[in-house]
Amino acid sequence: MRILGVDPGTINAGFAVIDDGKLIYSIQGGIGRSGESMPIRLRRLMRGVIALAKNYKCELIAYETGFIGRKASPQTSLAIHGARAAVMIAAAELGIEAVGYHPSRVKMVTGQGNASKDRVMRVMTALLKPDHELGEDEADACAIALTGEMEAKLTNH
Repeated sequence: MRILGVDPGTINAGFAVIDDGKLIYSIQGGIGRSGESMPIRLRRLMRGVIALAKNYKCELIAYETGFIGRKASPQTSLAIHGARAAVMIAAAELGIEAVGYHPSRVKMVTGQGNASKDRVMRVMTALLKPDHELGEDEADACAIALTGEMEAKLTNH
C-alpha cells in the first residue's frame, strides 16, 4: 500500500511516500512566506498534498495530529488545526482516507514514544536509507507514513 505521510505545518511541512516499507520520495519545504495570509498558506499545503498523492498514486494519507500545549497562543492553535484540516480536505478531494496519529504513536516506530527529533531522524535514516540527509519535518513525515502503513496492515486496509 502506498502511503503519503504528512507532517503538517503552515510555515514548514514534511512529506514522505512509503510503499511496502520502502521510501519512494520525501521532501521538506516551506509552506508559508513572509507576509502571506493563513488562507494562502493552507491552500498551498492542500495543493501540495493533492499533487503528491496524485503523482505517487497514494492510497492513504497519514498525518500527525500534533500536541498543542496550554501555553500555545490562539493563533498557533488555529494554524495547527488549519494545517490538519487542509490535509483532510485534500484527502477528501481525492476520495482517499486520511488518518491522524498522535505524536507519541508515531514516535513508537523508533522504539520510544517520547523520541527526540534527532532520534527520529537517525532511526528513519537507518530504516529507509534515503539518498539524502533527512530534515526534521521530512523524518517526521517518514515516521508518520510508516505508522500509517503498519496500522493499515493490522486493520487489513
